[in-house]
Amino acid sequence: MPVFEPKPFGKYFLVEKLAVGGMAEIYKAKTFGVDGFEKLLAIKKILPHCSADKEFISMLTDEAKLVVRLSHTNIVQIYDLGKVGDDYYISMEYIDGVNLRELVTRSKEIKQTIPVPLCLYIISEVCKGLDYAHSKRDENSRPLHIVHRDISPQNILISFEGETKIVDFGIAKAAMNISQTTAGILKGKVTYMSPEQALGKPVDHRTDIFSAGILLYELLTGNRLFTGETHFHVLKQIQTTQITEDTLSREISPELKQVLAKALAYNPKERYESASDFQIALTKILYSQYSDFSAKKLGGLVQNWFAPELKVRKRQTEIQSTIDTKTRAQLDHGRQETLVRREKTGSLSDPLLIDTTKPEDSVGPGAFKHPPGEVKLPKLPPVLPHKKRSRVPLYVLIVLLLIGGAFYAWTEWKKIPKEETPKKEPVLVPEILEPEIKKEPITEEPKTPSPEIKKGSLLLKSIPSGAHVTIDGVVQESKTPITLKDLEAGKTLKITFSLENYNKSERKVVVQSDRSTELNVMLDPIPPPPETAQLEIQSNVRGAKVFVNGKEAGKTPFTYKGEPGEVTLRLEKKGYKALEKKMKLAQGDEKKIVMTMEYETPPVVAPQPQPKPHMVPPRREKDISTHGSIGQVRIDSNPRGAAVVFDGAKSGITPILIPAVSKNKMHSIRLSLPGYRSWSHSFELTKNYVEINANLQRE
Repeated sequence: MPVFEPKPFGKYFLVEKLAVGGMAEIYKAKTFGVDGFEKLLAIKKILPHCSADKEFISMLTDEAKLVVRLSHTNIVQIYDLGKVGDDYYISMEYIDGVNLRELVTRSKEIKQTIPVPLCLYIISEVCKGLDYAHSKRDENSRPLHIVHRDISPQNILISFEGETKIVDFGIAKAAMNISQTTAGILKGKVTYMSPEQALGKPVDHRTDIFSAGILLYELLTGNRLFTGETHFHVLKQIQTTQITEDTLSREISPELKQVLAKALAYNPKERYESASDFQIALTKILYSQYSDFSAKKLGGLVQNWFAPELKVRKRQTEIQSTIDTKTRAQLDHGRQETLVRREKTGSLSDPLLIDTTKPEDSVGPGAFKHPPGEVKLPKLPPVLPHKKRSRVPLYVLIVLLLIGGAFYAWTEWKKIPKEETPKKEPVLVPEILEPEIKKEPITEEPKTPSPEIKKGSLLLKSIPSGAHVTIDGVVQESKTPITLKDLEAGKTLKITFSLENYNKSERKVVVQSDRSTELNVMLDPIPPPPETAQLEIQSNVRGAKVFVNGKEAGKTPFTYKGEPGEVTLRLEKKGYKALEKKMKLAQGDEKKIVMTMEYETPPVVAPQPQPKPHMVPPRREKDISTHGSIGQVRIDSNPRGAAVVFDGAKSGITPILIPAVSKNKMHSIRLSLPGYRSWSHSFELTKNYVEINANLQRE
């Protein structure tokens, strides 16, 4: 890999190349002022294939006008959007540190987990920045509706001092409108989309809250929430998965599960109303469970884990300081041109300035050219207003000028000999002479050799592969992936990808001469028609509840219509054993199933003391009078097998029937089962027969 050499770029000096993405190159840069002033900043240089897209640049400009207003400690400040030659760039605040992806990767390399309080602190700081941007208003108090749309680890920066900052506000919205999608732009981004974003629906600030929840999950567990072999599989998983407290990892505490499940709710209406609400929930857990936490611990951890990189950066800083003299000398002329261009395109106070000055407009040698034959006037010295000048009467000046002019005319007239004075000849009209002019044979001028046409190559890929490709209306013989060579550089090609059961995708790409251009397109599948399989469900007991894939769907007899695949059926009815069965349905199936339910085993009756001769034995439920003082209580639990203590006495295990219970009196029940929390309940029996069901919770 070639070593980057510092070089000037407009009014900036690029010191170090930090990263390269699918949309831009990021540089560490310097800018200089008077009296030795200098400032470090970051330059995001937009790649040529993105700069060539007018829609992208237009969208980027509109978004930059909004985000340039943002000024918050948790948001990287954007200074301006500009242009040097054909290169668009964004200048922004430089953060000396690492991004969240590097932090997670390093934790896996050294086999250490990021402490939970630091995870909570990082995401709470992210929520502060998000809430500020989401709530931003213009000068007329109208909301700007700013949404980041790309809250991912690469866009969260952690400085070596422990600061947490969000980068690339507004750029994600512009990137979604780019028509020349190349490999790498979507890489690593799909994993952090919200369900509505993955479905292509309109998004608001709550999509950023969902993405922040994914980041918190990954920090706590070290694993990604959504995974798949391809982007299509990941998108499908996001579109169909509903996250609850039960589906979250066991490594997460119950209190955090509750907060995280709300942030990751499938329906945006069920999430936190604002990023501030999410931040408050995290802060409560942070300072209630980790009272000794300090924000300085984050900076210490980053410095400790990235100590080798810090040493390298210190050496690079020493080397860069030696080139400051050369840097200033190279930027003196560039800085002067920048000031001139800004005066022509806008005021110096404009926060957003796109420099469109042409090279010929710059000030320098030969900038002002005189037309042929025009007399060049000498440069007059500036008039000094404060010096006294001798005043000459006006009439004296006029007389002197007249005398001088007359003398000059007389001397010139004397120089011309009388006999050589040219005779006046009649003026000939061109139309009269035109027929007498002999036309010379036309000879073709020798043609100058045309410049050599530069060539480039193009690599076409698709997800999934095997798609048919049409380039400018010409169908290609091969299917993706395809490599095309000897293409004319700078030419814009219109490419169409088509594959059975997938929607067509059209793209435009500009062939580059200095490198191979790669175009990777993810095809959207055509959704199958709804309700393609049918199943009629009957049972020997009419009216049994039907559950399909865990959700109550109706009562028998019941007809299920849905997508083909494996279906889990479950029937439930009081007095009968629950019945569960799995079936596979294919597209177009119309099946019928009859499920036979069995009687439930009669509940165990707790032993009761024998009645005394003068006592009347308890009667059956149907014989008990509504005016009697004795009733029955049936106790059950989910799961069953819990030990029952009724009115302080051990009575058996669930399910159980207590046959003789006094009415109009308070009674107590306590259930206990290993691995579950104990369950207690008090009640007053007012009826002849009562059923009490308890749902036990795991410890």
